[in-house]
Amino acid sequence: MDRATSVGDLRAAVHEHQGLPWVNVIAADRHGDVWYCDASPTPNLSDEVSHAFDRAVDEDPLTALFFSQRVALLNGSDPATEWIDDGARQPGAVPPDRLPELTTDTVAFNSNDPYWVAHPELRVDRGPVLAGLYGRPLSPRTRMNATVLSGAAPTGPSGPEGRWTHDDLERALLDNRSLLAEQLLDGVVDRCRSAGVVERGSSAFDLGAIADLLAGWDRAFDLTSVGAVVWREFLGGFSNDDLRKAGPLYAEPFDPERATLTPSGLAPAPESGTDPIVTRMVDALVALDRAGVAYATRCSATCSTSTAVANASHSTGPTRSRESSTSSLRTVPSSGATSSPRCRPATRSPGARRSPACGSAATRSPTERRRSWSSGSTTTDRSAAASSPTDSRATLPRSTTPTR
Repeated sequence: MDRATSVGDLRAAVHEHQGLPWVNVIAADRHGDVWYCDASPTPNLSDEVSHAFDRAVDEDPLTALFFSQRVALLNGSDPATEWIDDGARQPGAVPPDRLPELTTDTVAFNSNDPYWVAHPELRVDRGPVLAGLYGRPLSPRTRMNATVLSGAAPTGPSGPEGRWTHDDLERALLDNRSLLAEQLLDGVVDRCRSAGVVERGSSAFDLGAIADLLAGWDRAFDLTSVGAVVWREFLGGFSNDDLRKAGPLYAEPFDPERATLTPSGLAPAPESGTDPIVTRMVDALVALDRAGVAYATRCSATCSTSTAVANASHSTGPTRSRESSTSSLRTVPSSGATSSPRCRPATRSPGARRSPACGSAATRSPTERRRSWSSGSTTTDRSAAASSPTDSRATLPRSTTPTR
């Protein structure tokens, strides 16, 4: 691999040696060729067993549980589940020409979702079932990166013929906006404002004031962002399935034909009963109270110490901390109190740059900061390969306008 001088050379080396462990490979070269491949050694199962396993992940709770921990559960006593020797260097493995791959002249990326969405618009053909489940909902992180790489975000390419410049890449890499905030925040603000004061036990929470706080948030997880901790904890009340499919959060469910654009739209409030959006927001405020974190805490105040925090957001935002800023927005006692909680905006540092421990945030003009989303992307103008099981990678040698 290190001696490859082009994408073609790299692909040939991977196919010949078949020596990669469990990583995605994304590469681009000076000629503008881009290649994505999941060349991980993969058991070669029969079509019948593959289809049965694909169904079992959705229908059998035990299979689904094991698969959620990256363990494929098969019946070892059934000879039909034996791995098939089909000419791969490792007996019983899938031959390299049947592993998932995409060759293009635009972009490629992976954000730890299965292989089938490696491009904002192009789709990888269905591969072996143990290479990843095909057509399943994507994480917000994958959808965010696809949005940036498609050029649909303001941090997209600005160079000639739609090419990425180094400044474009810096903005895209260091920007820390929240895709889910861009999609859902306005609706959540309206619902909170309509709910007014909500009682929970011996306390009451003025969601109108929370709506004001979130409406003034810059929708980023920068050091100076005020309101991010509330949004993060709010999203932590939803399951991984809620964030990928529909459930109580989204109005439009996931559609594999519009994989990077769905689910979408905030789910409407129920005609009767409790509103799950309001309930999750109050849950978030209760959690912040218990942790001693003021609602108007700046992100910079939550980076000095870490406590357990829910799996709340696709953003690289901070973890919750007991350290809070001087700004406060607290609960209203339910014993007839009429005062409304308010927050005092934290002072914003005009040139703050995020430390490595807290993600990233670069100094930007108001125009650049207006509507931008964070991404995990890299570029190269000579032959290079990025292999990682944990990081989002993208290669950007040319325009992000896809060609079919």
